[in-house]
Amino acid sequence: MGQNSIPAGTFPQTFSHSSISCYRECPRKYWFSYEALGTGIAPATSSVALQIGTLYHSGMELLLKNGLQAAEEMVEQYEAKFDFGADPEVRASIAAHSKGLLIAHDRKLKTMPTDSWTLIEAEKQFSLEIEPGVFFVGKLDALIQWDGAIWLMEHKALTIVDDSLFSTLPSDGQILRYTYAQRSEGVAIVGVVYTVAKKCQLRLKKTETPIQLNERMIEWYRTEAEVQHEIVRFGKGDVQRCWNGTLSTIKTMIADTDYVRHENACRSKFGMCPFYGICMKQEWTEADLVPAGFRPKTSRHEELED
Repeated sequence: MGQNSIPAGTFPQTFSHSSISCYRECPRKYWFSYEALGTGIAPATSSVALQIGTLYHSGMELLLKNGLQAAEEMVEQYEAKFDFGADPEVRASIAAHSKGLLIAHDRKLKTMPTDSWTLIEAEKQFSLEIEPGVFFVGKLDALIQWDGAIWLMEHKALTIVDDSLFSTLPSDGQILRYTYAQRSEGVAIVGVVYTVAKKCQLRLKKTETPIQLNERMIEWYRTEAEVQHEIVRFGKGDVQRCWNGTLSTIKTMIADTDYVRHENACRSKFGMCPFYGICMKQEWTEADLVPAGFRPKTSRHEELED
């Protein structure tokens, strides 16, 4: 074993980009999210932003495979049948944003030459065994063939899209880790094509209903929204350097038994940590009932489930 070798446990241990990033942000937050009760706990109600992101990525898979109509039908089924604790107006707003983002992407794709790139696979799941019993797992947005090479395709829907975003894309740890995993399976990825869409920021007018706002948002996505494609080719050594750091973090995660809270992680630009109350204001152990407002996760890496 080399310097960054992982000590194998007696049972499969899985790590994802999200769990590694969470641990680096705050080991205590990681423990709540991925270790408590065996698979972690999560807020009982998902945030609106998370629901939009989940629906959007599922829709992009259908858009790339089967076209816009199939993607829109999936969103409509969500709006009609699924309830994540949101009232009907909130659910309709989530559906409008998701459908609008798909419409904007479809409009962008139709402006591109039909032979410019081809889809290899969308929403590809993988599990890379690092050491016996230790796995790095993930899901690619898409693999495409373009300009005689294989590229990752990564979808982003953001509130703010500016030059600072594109300057940081080459250091995207998720993409570098996913590329290492695919190269280990013999897929010679050379870079990533980002599809970046800006979320609609229209607000409810005093004279309109929520339904009218949703119609106005979809029209904005249909006629004004811009989707940018940014191409990043990896520099020499970028992928390996990122992976070396990833192995070092995983080794620390396996050895950690204290999961010490990072005091600067309690508040971020997204608000308070969802575990702030049970982390700071009361003692909670696995022997207790699941705290009010939380639920046991169905699996450690729910974000990777279909």
